[in-house]
Amino acid sequence: MQRELAALQAGQQAILRELNVIETRLAGQQPTPGEIRISTEGSSSIGNKAARIAIVEFSDFQCPYCAGSFNHTYPVLYSDYVKSGRVVCYFHDFPLGSIHPEAAKAAEAAHCADEQGKFEEMHDRLFSHQQELGPRFLPGHAKALGLDQAQFGACLDGGKYAAQVTRNLEAGQRLGVKGTPSFFVGSYDPVTSTVSVSTQLNGAQPFSAFKTVLDGLLGPGR
Repeated sequence: MQRELAALQAGQQAILRELNVIETRLAGQQPTPGEIRISTEGSSSIGNKAARIAIVEFSDFQCPYCAGSFNHTYPVLYSDYVKSGRVVCYFHDFPLGSIHPEAAKAAEAAHCADEQGKFEEMHDRLFSHQQELGPRFLPGHAKALGLDQAQFGACLDGGKYAAQVTRNLEAGQRLGVKGTPSFFVGSYDPVTSTVSVSTQLNGAQPFSAFKTVLDGLLGPGR
């Protein structure tokens, strides 16, 4: 009886250890196994492209968790790390079409705005007007940002960046991205335009999670 009880307790402890691992991963911070490099070619960015640390975000403009991250974490992240030029953020489209039917076209609109040097402004506006992402609203966002209406309309209606949005989505799928937002943080090489990933953060993480990772990468003096 005692041996059976000991075996049962050992089994329960093993299950608890596995649950703790799963809980930690679901909570967000998860070191990426091995070395993963992510190309930033064709990706829109916010911040100093000469920065040696980069955050690659796979996101969806219609995702409420992405909007939550934008509203609560991004402002401090931008103020403390991006604005100073120490960190650059790359935005990779990951539209979850089955539940967010307006996300893909909104992603195209952001690329069309980037074509006119206004990606950051369109990025912020789309997340700030998440209930107005349908095709009929997008020209109004472009107008509010002072974009050339004819150029933007031709870009959006012609689906100029539809293939790029699909490529970004497929890149995320190859990396195992399941939901949004998902962040890959690491060292950026401007020569090869790639990010050598050291850490993955899943979900709408608090600023403290990014601070721990970024301070570790930036090193003393930060």
